[in-house]
Amino acid sequence: VLASVACRAADPPPAPVAPPDAFGTGPNAAPDRAYVPHKEFSKLRKAKKRSDKRDDRRAAADGSKPPPLAGADAEVLCFCLDALCDAMACEIPGASPAAALQPWTEMAAAFESFRACGGRIGPPANELVSCARRVAAAAAASAPRWFPKEGASAANDGDAERFDDDETSDEDDRENAANREDLAEGLRDVATVVGPDVFLALAVEGFAKSTEGGSESAVIEGWTFVLFACARLVTKQHAETSKNVANVTRLAVFVAGSIIRGNVSSRAVELCAWILGGLAKSVSGCIASSSSSSSDGGNVSTEDAREILLEALDGVLRASRSPSPSVARGACVAAMRLLETNAAAVASGRFDAACAHLLDAYRAGTIAAPPPHALRRGQEPVSTI
Repeated sequence: VLASVACRAADPPPAPVAPPDAFGTGPNAAPDRAYVPHKEFSKLRKAKKRSDKRDDRRAAADGSKPPPLAGADAEVLCFCLDALCDAMACEIPGASPAAALQPWTEMAAAFESFRACGGRIGPPANELVSCARRVAAAAAASAPRWFPKEGASAANDGDAERFDDDETSDEDDRENAANREDLAEGLRDVATVVGPDVFLALAVEGFAKSTEGGSESAVIEGWTFVLFACARLVTKQHAETSKNVANVTRLAVFVAGSIIRGNVSSRAVELCAWILGGLAKSVSGCIASSSSSSSDGGNVSTEDAREILLEALDGVLRASRSPSPSVARGACVAAMRLLETNAAAVASGRFDAACAHLLDAYRAGTIAAPPPHALRRGQEPVSTI
């Protein structure tokens, strides 16, 4: 009921009654429509649909079409979103992530459709950002309930279980994997609505605080999962044009590195390795911004940008030494993404030492590799990566 009310509250007020559609059928047919042979009528209706799509794109691009949530009932919408968060955070029985985050999914679809038409969306309302912060906190508190048993990968978003044809696998594991996948997708929908850069700042804020004051490993793992779900959405342009995103990226990389060095838990280390890989594009934006810092006051100095990438490479190197195959594989993927995305910077020779350490680790043959039967469909083994 709350999800339905939230979706209705997100819609604009009812529009004036439109004139009858000359090409409508059934109950939508115009009462005074003249008969047209079906073959010709079908062609005319298809042409009308194409024309309406063109008009819709033009209206979104020139600003005459209002963006999503324009005219929405913000008070009712935010009340329902917060209540759904509370329902998901309840341990027993607790709402599923798919149900609790359904309004965000529908809003994200509307935002993506509007952007695809060329529409521009301004900064999110403060009330909506507050709701997103509450979602991040609720997700961090709920995620540990759906983690697999110790040693199993938590970063697969349920794909391994979804593609597994083994009927003997535990039904609870399948349900937990589905909830993790739904939670990760829901968090990405939230980031789409408020902006990936805004949600990254909220996630990193909780992520950094979770490591302070001797928090329990479950708290750290919960916030690590939240950041893991949304880190890859931040683009190079976000970090290149926003000093705040560059600073948040730096903080996320250093906190992830500290968790890997502290070996909080195998699961937290694995998720941090994936976080470093997900932030590869943002790190690339910091380096691109540093190249112009001396001339026009860029967001990051050259030395700071170099330090960010070095810290990320050191983190994945340390994670690759883990005896856990899932952690080592995540570290290999993260190293691949970091080096691939920042190829120009790596080729400059400033990171030769870090690259040499990664190559030495591979040549030594000590990187733990998952057995072939544990790989998901389409996954490459560690040696390929």
